[in-house]
Amino acid sequence: MKILKKINEDILKEKITFKELRLNKENVILKNGELLDRLTYFPVLRTILENTDTALKYDLNVIWNSKIEFSFLLKTDKISILVYLAVKEIKNNKKICVPVSLLVDRNDRFSKMNLEILKIKNIEICKK
Repeated sequence: MKILKKINEDILKEKITFKELRLNKENVILKNGELLDRLTYFPVLRTILENTDTALKYDLNVIWNSKIEFSFLLKTDKISILVYLAVKEIKNNKKICVPVSLLVDRNDRFSKMNLEILKIKNIEICKK
């Protein structure tokens, strides 16, 4: 969708604010629920990173039609809505993961998929 690509470019270039997006005459945000969820819940990203206690392991046999590549879905019980941070392992380093998407799960679909649940012992957040 060309309009979503333009919005993304405008955000990266700091040419548009969240308020302007919500007031957009084309209502692109309101028409795209996933995008609205991601923008709305982006502020909880830090809470997820600092308080992750479990991860769901990606399984190609279960999640076969995903549009994004990820290794794990991180979550925390510190927030009331199910918001997952999809992270991907860096190819040659199994100890380093990078965020690739923020997913709001209103229907608890990932928990119902019986993905392997991993307990998180320690998270180190590195700034580069």
